Amino acid sequence: MKNLQLGEPIVNSIFGMSVKEARSYLEENGYTMRVISIDGKAKGVSMDLMEKRVNVFVKNGKIDDINNIS
Repeated sequence: MKNLQLGEPIVNSIFGMSVKEARSYLEENGYTMRVISIDGKAKGVSMDLMEKRVNVFVKNGKIDDINNIS
């Protein structure tokens, strides 16, 4: 099951996009994006909070899931 973000249709629309497409689309809409996992391998991330930063999981080069917006 995918982690849809309640009330965030822009963010929810990135599922299945390539990383490049998703990053560009989110930036055009005032968000930033951080990849936190690629093909099941966690990436090192800081615990800082940033408004409108979307944390994503990537599988086979596509956005597979969203962790949260921090």
